[in-house]
Amino acid sequence: MATQVFKRKLTAILSIDVKGYSRLMGEDDEATVRTITAYREIITDKNRSGKRILLRAIYKGLNLNNT
Repeated sequence: MATQVFKRKLTAILSIDVKGYSRLMGEDDEATVRTITAYREIITDKNRSGKRILLRAIYKGLNLNNT
């Protein structure tokens, strides 16, 4: 009987969401969009430096896969 060797890989998925998004948009939509965009750029830059894959960018959050 042949023995199969499996290589295991640990994967983590990070999901980021903005708490109080609707309230923030109601109070000052331009500032909210600027802030979210700035954070998204920081996270995207950090993401490029590692082995992470951007799975999805939604209007108020991000999903990253860390392999």
